[in-house]
Amino acid sequence: MVVLKIRAADGQFFRFRVEECTLDVVREKLEAVGSQNAWLVLSDGSRRPLSDAALQAALDSGAEVLKMEVCDGSPCGSPSSASESIDCGPAASTASTDLQLEPDTAPSAPVLDVAMEQEPQGSPSPQDDQRHLQHVDAEHEQQIWQSHVMGHVYQHQHAIHQHVAQQQQTVQQAIHEQVAQHRRALHQQQQQAQEAVREHVAQHWQAIQRHQQAMREHVAQQHQAVREHVAQHHQAVREHIARQQQAVREHVQQHLQQTAAGLQNLPQQLRGIHQHWQNHLQQHLGTGPLPPPQAAGDLNASPEGAASPAHWADAIGCAAEGPLMHTSPLYLDGQRRHLTRWMLTGSIHLNNSDLILEDSMVTGSLHLNGHSRVLLKRGMLTGSVIRSADSTFENRQGMLTGQVVSAH
Repeated sequence: MVVLKIRAADGQFFRFRVEECTLDVVREKLEAVGSQNAWLVLSDGSRRPLSDAALQAALDSGAEVLKMEVCDGSPCGSPSSASESIDCGPAASTASTDLQLEPDTAPSAPVLDVAMEQEPQGSPSPQDDQRHLQHVDAEHEQQIWQSHVMGHVYQHQHAIHQHVAQQQQTVQQAIHEQVAQHRRALHQQQQQAQEAVREHVAQHWQAIQRHQQAMREHVAQQHQAVREHVAQHHQAVREHIARQQQAVREHVQQHLQQTAAGLQNLPQQLRGIHQHWQNHLQQHLGTGPLPPPQAAGDLNASPEGAASPAHWADAIGCAAEGPLMHTSPLYLDGQRRHLTRWMLTGSIHLNNSDLILEDSMVTGSLHLNGHSRVLLKRGMLTGSVIRSADSTFENRQGMLTGQVVSAH
């Protein structure tokens, strides 16, 4: 690295650090300081015009600082004056106000150092006075220009600050307006959503009420239909019972009429017994008056008046239940029941149970399992009786239109 130290015509010194010192590089640096002609000052104090040979001689001498003096238009004096004006010794380098960097810390790129070299002590020449005045005027103009530039910069900064403040205020106002609009829009959306939810809830509630009303009407219709069906079924059962009773009466009347002729030749005692049973049948069927009371020991007395042995139905130990109508199947398991004036339209299933049907009507079948016992007392059973081998079915003054079947 080589340092080019150039003294301009106004007395200022310029330093350039270059990696490669060639004639083109030196001329480029001279153009940078505003000159094209210069003398090259060698290490022995002699001056030579700038050329490739002079530059190579200065580099061959091993000098790290190449000093040059600008001369515009005319030669720059004698070599002695050059040696007096340019000091190459250590004192000159220390007296200079230039800051010379060490080779280790010097940057790789060229650096321009501008400094004022102190003039040697002695009486100033007219040229030096003129240069000094020019230098003072240049400094004054530079100060004025710097003051003008600083004022312009301050005004520009103030204008920029005001512009930035106005822009910030405008942006903040726009942001506030956008936020307010967004809040209003959000509030409107919330109100619309709440209104939609309320309308939806109201519609849903109305639909629920309509559905409940429809369900109530449907249930009422179903109840009415069930009542009508039950009434029709009751009417059909009553008509069936009336027809059955009428058929039984007609059958009994025919039987009595057929046997009346054969009873004329019977003894008086047998005719009394026959009359007693005839009255009993008429009483049971509702076609005649009650039989008159009979004295004890009378041969015409009813066998029911005689003392009978104890029966399981007399010791059943449960209260009578009824009257009631039961339209579904009846299941008894290990129970004892006494049903009075019941009407059962379904089947009856017993398992190890006792049942008394008194003045009741059963239109379904009767199933006896295990050790079950059933007593039909002055009732009517239109279905079949299906019993096991250990079960018991008794009919006491009842009417059984079905068959009694033993299940194996």
